[in-house]
Amino acid sequence: MRLLHLVLIIGAVSSSRSETPSSVQRSLGSTMEEDLSIFVRLTGRGLTAPLHWERDDWRNAGGTVLITAVSSLLDDEAYAVVLRNRTATHDKFERVFEAYSNGLSGIIFSSVLYSSGLLFDSEWLRGSGLIMASALTISAITQTTLKYIAGRSRPYTGTSYRTFRPFSFNSDYVSFPSGHTIVAFTISTVLARRIDKVYASIALYTLATLGGLSRIYSGNHWLSDVVFGGALALSVSSSVIKWYEGETTGDDRGFHIIPQANRLTLVWRF
Repeated sequence: MRLLHLVLIIGAVSSSRSETPSSVQRSLGSTMEEDLSIFVRLTGRGLTAPLHWERDDWRNAGGTVLITAVSSLLDDEAYAVVLRNRTATHDKFERVFEAYSNGLSGIIFSSVLYSSGLLFDSEWLRGSGLIMASALTISAITQTTLKYIAGRSRPYTGTSYRTFRPFSFNSDYVSFPSGHTIVAFTISTVLARRIDKVYASIALYTLATLGGLSRIYSGNHWLSDVVFGGALALSVSSSVIKWYEGETTGDDRGFHIIPQANRLTLVWRF
């Protein structure tokens, strides 16, 4: 296995202090430092995962592309259906589901879970927040890159679902994929997998699906944007959960933070 050391001085650590921190402070600091290292490793592994894809991974990716392409044939029809069914009541529901699926909700959910885990000394809560934060970061970087590469027009512009303006950097042309759908399915997938109860999974995935459909209703996304966003979030979230829970072969590819005498070193193993 090749090993590339990318050394980054994150910050100098003072060699002497006027006061000795309490054991509680040391414990909390040690936990947070370890969790930061795990977060960086999970996120780095997710971002570099395609470099290590095997046959099954490429098959799954191809299946996602195929399903997205097929769903695009229904883009016009799906948008026409929501246009015919817009009402004041439906508008209120759309705002509720949009709130669940926006980026702020992802930040709040992951922060509250992680902070609660620290407060109540719960690995389940802390781990859930860590997984969610990492999955959201991986997906955010991926979907932002895809949005500007694709440059797909949003439905509300009145253009065809086949209209693309790559690298236009115009908010009217960043439809593919749906970021809100990615957030909704990331939150729901992490919670559903960690709770591991049928009724919780049904409720969470229903909420995520409605969050995605609300983006079609609002005219911000086509059906295929939502389909691809949901598939991406499911894949990324499931992978991060497996890596965190140690269900893989145990290789150490990805980014790592290694504490040293007076600095922290960022290392990428691939």
